[in-house]
Amino acid sequence: MTNVLRVFVVTLMYVFPLGAIAQPVLDQSNIGASVVKSIVDNSQACMQTFQAGLSGMLEYVELDIETQNCPYPLVCKILDGMPDGVELASQVKEVPANTSRTMVRVDFDLPTSVLAGQTYTLKIEANCVNGPGYSDFWYASVTNAYANGRAYHATGTIITPESELNDFYFQTYVNTGEGIRSTPAPATRVIYDRENQRIQLLKPGQSPVHMRLYSLQGQLWDSFWLAGDGHVDVSALPPGWVFVVIEQEQTVSATRLLIAPR
Repeated sequence: MTNVLRVFVVTLMYVFPLGAIAQPVLDQSNIGASVVKSIVDNSQACMQTFQAGLSGMLEYVELDIETQNCPYPLVCKILDGMPDGVELASQVKEVPANTSRTMVRVDFDLPTSVLAGQTYTLKIEANCVNGPGYSDFWYASVTNAYANGRAYHATGTIITPESELNDFYFQTYVNTGEGIRSTPAPATRVIYDRENQRIQLLKPGQSPVHMRLYSLQGQLWDSFWLAGDGHVDVSALPPGWVFVVIEQEQTVSATRLLIAPR
């Protein structure tokens, strides 16, 4: 690694760390004071569809929850598309028994990428015994307060929409990577081809280019030598932000791309 590139990578790691500069921001929100609530226990899961307004990493959600004497944690999931969609993220959340109604924050250890305009489903489960005094509850509005989704519940594999006026109270927080600087090389274009899961490099001339892929924490994921225009397969990379570092004729530059599932 050249001295120039070594200095640049140190800059990535210590000047542009995601946690220090780019913070999650509120995206979707439906909160209120309705006292309507749905049971969450071992016989029923509850779900809320929503439409992402921002592209980035969905890092945590907040849910309007009340618990009774249930000794089991909540399990919060993000599904792709509608309630029968593929699971994208799952997180166990310990909530003390007999917790009065409150907004419970669920941080995902493995955040999932979301794309603006796409539909996703927020699902919560709990293995509480189905009986008086042992269920958890998720509060909901009943006035169609959230226009970009609706509430559902599931018994086993049977998914049933609730009234089209019902929406569970929730908030989503997305890290868009804003605040992390990008410095693309002059006359060189780096394009992410989501459909084919590859990064395309377009540049003038045939001089070789050394491309390195880093996480936002500075971890090297892969490196490639490319002559002329070329592309690299990124289908094996985890979803999320990636720094594309390019070394070309004594010039080092970088740009950031959001890798998302097809």
